[in-house]
Amino acid sequence: MKRELMPDPEAELKRTVEELRAISAVLDATETPALVRPDVPYKQVTEELVHWTIRVYAYSILSQFREMLRSALHLYDAEHVPAVFLCARAMWEMAAHSYYVKKHCFQHMDKKDWQATWDFMLGVNQGSRHMKEKQKKAAGVDRQAQLLLLWRSFRKGHTSPKSWRASTNILARVQKRRPRITVS
Repeated sequence: MKRELMPDPEAELKRTVEELRAISAVLDATETPALVRPDVPYKQVTEELVHWTIRVYAYSILSQFREMLRSALHLYDAEHVPAVFLCARAMWEMAAHSYYVKKHCFQHMDKKDWQATWDFMLGVNQGSRHMKEKQKKAAGVDRQAQLLLLWRSFRKGHTSPKSWRASTNILARVQKRRPRITVS
């Protein structure tokens, strides 16, 4: 009886890393579309709205996975192997979560139960109880304007209290109400 030789671990690792680099290049080339909510009445759940919320989830998790893979490869190149394990574990968790979401979405979609699919995806996309409570408290706040101003302030390097106060005042004007943040 002939014994099979064990594959060379170094060669196997090198092959795997090269495959991951190829996957990373494909993910980097994948463009994320503008995911504008369909123009449907607020309380009406349609098939189009369900497909939109699924795309929001899919592109969000894809973007997170792409960044985690990029980080893992960067850490591997810098020979921080223990940290690569943490990235790998996070990617495994993302894959498991994606499988869970796909399984439950298809269960509802096969029945054409758009409301159940919407309710499920709403919970998935909103995340934790903390986020849901924050959303209730912030009803009426223009989150898109808030995020845009936050992003602009970071991009310009505005990290001082004075620049944050200016951003908050601009946001207050956009929302037509007084700012609640005070910086001493």
